[in-house]
Amino acid sequence: MIYQNKLTNQEVYKKIKFERDYPVLIRTVKGETQGGAARAASNVAHCILNRVQKQRSAWGMSVKAVCLKANSKGVHQYSYWDKTKLKYLSYHYVGHLTPFMYEAIRDWSNGLNYVAGATHYHTHDTHPDWAEGHISCIQDDMHLFYNDIY
Repeated sequence: MIYQNKLTNQEVYKKIKFERDYPVLIRTVKGETQGGAARAASNVAHCILNRVQKQRSAWGMSVKAVCLKANSKGVHQYSYWDKTKLKYLSYHYVGHLTPFMYEAIRDWSNGLNYVAGATHYHTHDTHPDWAEGHISCIQDDMHLFYNDIY
């Protein structure tokens, strides 16, 4: 089954509550990229926005929900939020990403998708089971992105 976009880019953008969603998004992105390049951070942000656009309850329906979604065993979609990693990054550490994140969100809302609609990614040094049989659509210095996983 192919999950189509249920919201337009502009509808997702209008849904973002910057006082609620943005701090969680930027902290997720920073944690997932471990302080990597701004392009890697922007790519992860676009992947999160792509999940919001699909409106699948299994992934979360808002930016904050997507970032914080965990399975029944308490394992999060974005490993940064697992308790073992959370201690490594505080809010004050994410400030330098703010201009890049605003630009990435604006670009995405205007139809420029840095990751070609990808909803999944992993680092170059991991090979999760879910990636088996799928071909990455985009790669950056840190991650491989997939737009064919539903």
